Amino acid sequence: MDELDNMSIYLNDYDDDFIRTILRETQTIAIVGLSNNENRPSFFAASYLKKKGYKIIPVNPKLNGEKILGEKVYSKLSEIGFVPDLVDIFLKSENVIPIVEEAISVSTKTIWLQIGVINTIAYKLAKKAKIKFVMNKCTKIEFARFSGELGWTGINSKVISNKRTLLKNEKKNIKVLLLVLFIQGLILNKQLELEILLFIRRHHTYL
Repeated sequence: MDELDNMSIYLNDYDDDFIRTILRETQTIAIVGLSNNENRPSFFAASYLKKKGYKIIPVNPKLNGEKILGEKVYSKLSEIGFVPDLVDIFLKSENVIPIVEEAISVSTKTIWLQIGVINTIAYKLAKKAKIKFVMNKCTKIEFARFSGELGWTGINSKVISNKRTLLKNEKKNIKVLLLVLFIQGLILNKQLELEILLFIRRHHTYL
């Protein structure tokens, strides 16, 4: 069954192997809409992913030529000079189509719309181009979930394993992870939100 040919896309119900494979095979991530504001969700995600070993390529026409997290900012994907494995989009749902079309034109392997960003036309375009597509999910949260970091904080990551599964080199950091999750408001679902709230109630001294 096609990964997105049902309502699971709106419920964040992708197959774990599908997401895990993307994160494992990806080495370079172009982040469209990456902000230089340290308090913005895109900056948090980019900083986190870079620390995990991914090559981050900022794409933001308003900041073209500047640097974010030590990386040169490009105005569009076609100017990067190589094909990023994954295009991570931090834009409003109604503004993603031009970026998705450009991502398809440069032949990226995966197009990823951040949590809260949903566009079915974008999905259809990616599907037609036979490019992997994810929407309404956060790359950072998904990495933390599969690396075991969410589990370390007492949160149910919904990944069942008898050993810690690392995608790349990891370091436990409960305080930062919880702060980032709440500052961004990037919660997987209501159940996970409740579990985070309960965890903080039990361990409020960490914050």
